[in-house]
Amino acid sequence: MTVKCQKLRDVVMRLREKGLKNQDISSVVGVAVRTILRWVHAWRDEIFETRGRRRIIPYDFVEKLTKVLETEPAMMLREMITLAAADGINCSRSTMAGFLKTQRISRKKISYMYCESNDEDVERFKRMMVEEKRGQPVAAIDESSFRLNYVPRHGWSTKGRRANGKRSGVRGVSYSLILCVGVNIENPIAGYKLVQGGSGPCFTIS
Repeated sequence: MTVKCQKLRDVVMRLREKGLKNQDISSVVGVAVRTILRWVHAWRDEIFETRGRRRIIPYDFVEKLTKVLETEPAMMLREMITLAAADGINCSRSTMAGFLKTQRISRKKISYMYCESNDEDVERFKRMMVEEKRGQPVAAIDESSFRLNYVPRHGWSTKGRRANGKRSGVRGVSYSLILCVGVNIENPIAGYKLVQGGSGPCFTIS
């Protein structure tokens, strides 16, 4: 099906959802009634609506999801399911994956446009990581290195269109987060330290 036919079919489905009859829809969009019936039967066979059961994901959600993916192409399937749940739509991962396929939304490598990192966000994150409490029994200690301006490699977009994103033209500074976890359930973090440059002095917990 061509892009033009796909758009016409989307319009037909929306008009049917509003309660219009096939004859009225034919007059509005200029498509034969037999063609509309054929589209309806094909629509019922798609994964987001099985035979004899109501459609799980409405067409209104497609527009909302498409707008979100334009700004957040690296969105995960579980985040899409959460977004749908906010609209009262409960679906599984397999249903969402199949729904994306029927809407010609595929996962691909993101094409990035360069932008500079927000220094205020960086300072806010560093302040948030400042140590607050110590003195709890230590259960485990671990270290994780990362860059604050890291961007994901893959994202979602409709077929035939790039998944566009933004990334800084300057390589971010490397940080190492050293974390101690205690056995206190109410406050499990015994201590932590954020080290710039990936190496630095260790910290002690009394």
